[in-house]
Amino acid sequence: MLMGMNRARYFMLTGQQLDAQTCLDWGLFNEVLPRDQVLSRAYEHARMLLEGPPATVRLFRPAVLQQVKQLMLDSVSHGLMMEGMAWGSHWPQNPINVPSTPYDDE
Repeated sequence: MLMGMNRARYFMLTGQQLDAQTCLDWGLFNEVLPRDQVLSRAYEHARMLLEGPPATVRLFRPAVLQQVKQLMLDSVSHGLMMEGMAWGSHWPQNPINVPSTPYDDE
């Protein structure tokens, strides 16, 4: 969702990895820190959250994640099935015959 469907498909199919600076430039990360600064920065964020209005802090996450959860529910089973079929097709003993289109097996 953050990088867009076209970029996501490209990186999933090519296996190309993104470096931290590219992720930061594309807005996938908000910050990139050295390992020894990560925990102290996390505590700093936690303190800022605790200073906010309790109801806002408590209700923000479910409100923001509602759309993400719905997308996951709509697609996770199909995605897992396709992942399993792709993985299974690589086993030489009993490869799975994967149709070239969803309608080839009808």
